[in-house]
Amino acid sequence: MVKKGYLSPLKRCPTARLAIPEAILGLLMCSPLLISLRLKLICYPVYDPEAWAEVSAAVNARREIVGVVVYGNADSPISNATIPMLQHLAGASATAKVMSKNSNTQVYGYANVDTYQFATPFQGTFDYTTEAVSHTRNLGFLKPLIGGPYFDLETIWEEHTQHEFETRSVPHTMATMVQEPYVNHIPTLTGGIGRAHLQLFTKTILFSTTLQTLNLS
Repeated sequence: MVKKGYLSPLKRCPTARLAIPEAILGLLMCSPLLISLRLKLICYPVYDPEAWAEVSAAVNARREIVGVVVYGNADSPISNATIPMLQHLAGASATAKVMSKNSNTQVYGYANVDTYQFATPFQGTFDYTTEAVSHTRNLGFLKPLIGGPYFDLETIWEEHTQHEFETRSVPHTMATMVQEPYVNHIPTLTGGIGRAHLQLFTKTILFSTTLQTLNLS
């Protein structure tokens, strides 16, 4: 099935090897603008763990495909990827994350789920929160491959919390936000809209937490 420029999902079937060229042809027929599009493939082996084995040869043979995302289990990781590959492994520790610049493969583990079907809606093992995390990681993985805007949201968030709670620097905290940020803090009905208001809000919060820390000490 072709959706929003992605080839997703691929179901194991007698014609699985034909699915790749058929999907690429479908994309190229959608619009003349897609003729120069660098294609990307998301492969969800949700119906059969062996789905990737069924289509890997066809994927590797297509130069238009610049990256693959595969969902699997901790006991069945894929090694020796020939094109950039992101793997989501159910049952694996989060320390399975691989970010080596010399490797074609990035791996994320999800110890809180037991099966790769956590990403399959409308069935008992679907986990909305975990699937949402994996989806965000998919976008972060694919965008650089297709020349799109790329922001490492996890790294930015870690930098944001470091400056907010450790260095307590308002300028550095604000530097990790978009140009016109906003915060709605529902429990206290406070926040700010726009850089000027949010900068004042952030300064107030950091000042308050600093006073609280001094009082506790």
